Amino acid sequence: MKTGQSVIVTRREVQWARDHPGECVLGVLSDIRFTEDGEVDPDSGTFRLYPWDPDDDDLHPRDYDWTPGVEMEVKGGP
Repeated sequence: MKTGQSVIVTRREVQWARDHPGECVLGVLSDIRFTEDGEVDPDSGTFRLYPWDPDDDDLHPRDYDWTPGVEMEVKGGP
């Protein structure tokens, strides 16, 4: 898969979509260009809408979050 061919969605976005089946679309803005002075070219970009069902085969886990508890802290660290 090339860079830019996937979209990161949060777990809350996934949960909302699961709670509202058939009501969700994802909007993707791509092909944005910058002007020579580093500003976004307002005439660039392609916006596409896609129907989205988070329970189809196109959703793949990306990472995990871990939250350490204060009581777990190892004393004597840096």
